Amino acid sequence: MMMKSLADRDYRFVTAASKLDAQTMKETHCYVPDDYEKELESLKAKEGQTYELPDGKKIPLGPERFTIPESLFNPGLAGRPNDQGLPRMVQDAIFRCEVDTRRQLYKNIILVGGSSLFHGMQAKLKKEVAKTCPFAGEANVNAPPTRLLSAWTGGSILAALSTFETMWLDKKDYEEEGPHILHKKCF
Repeated sequence: MMMKSLADRDYRFVTAASKLDAQTMKETHCYVPDDYEKELESLKAKEGQTYELPDGKKIPLGPERFTIPESLFNPGLAGRPNDQGLPRMVQDAIFRCEVDTRRQLYKNIILVGGSSLFHGMQAKLKKEVAKTCPFAGEANVNAPPTRLLSAWTGGSILAALSTFETMWLDKKDYEEEGPHILHKKCF
């Protein structure tokens, strides 16, 4: 999304090295604002930041610094008005679980993956989830220091377990049985 936003302003990232620059720009300059509308207003009153490319060229950064991460909460900002934001996805996932486990799930939301590293992500997700949490004051979002690779680490540990082999699916099985094979083999 960072590359698209900058491409709209005629900054192109086509080589592998330039795409890495765009990723670094996102990782070092983007953040989740506590209040998106206030942040947008305050940006008008102050000068934005710039990112210096290895060749010395400077790229001015404006609202994309916080609009890109904010789109995780408000997908309409990314042109996807019908998609759910992250807080709603968390709530829906919890509500698909047994009623007696929901309180514990709200207390133990774990933030993982690359986008979890945006400054302000943990606080904003906690604030937004707390708004709809049926257990007043009990929503908690944990952001472990190893969260960048946590999903991969967990998957690799799970895949290494001999007991997990019985749940493996191959392409042939899936093509023959379809999606319901997941329930047949895993539950």
